[in-house]
Amino acid sequence: MFEYGTKETWKSEVEVKDVSRDTMASFLEFLYIGSCDCLEKRDVESVIELYLIADRYLVDDLKYVCGEVIEAGITIKNCLKIWALANSYEDLYRITFKLRDFSWG
Repeated sequence: MFEYGTKETWKSEVEVKDVSRDTMASFLEFLYIGSCDCLEKRDVESVIELYLIADRYLVDDLKYVCGEVIEAGITIKNCLKIWALANSYEDLYRITFKLRDFSWG
């Protein structure tokens, strides 16, 4: 990306338009130190965004940790969003079983 005369080469930066600043900061924080605030706060909405960027850039350790936080954070308010996510990503499919149990009480 930085070797072949692209815009990123002469600007020395990469613009990622579809990721929030906070999510990218959390992603980079995890890459550098192995943890980040949104994981520690267990903010499921932020962790879902973080999971999606970890999937895009193939960061399996982060995907695993995000999956754990997402699974632990299932509520009535977010269960449908998590169900849709879990059905879309093979490594989160195990969560669908917990959601089935969750829906039946």
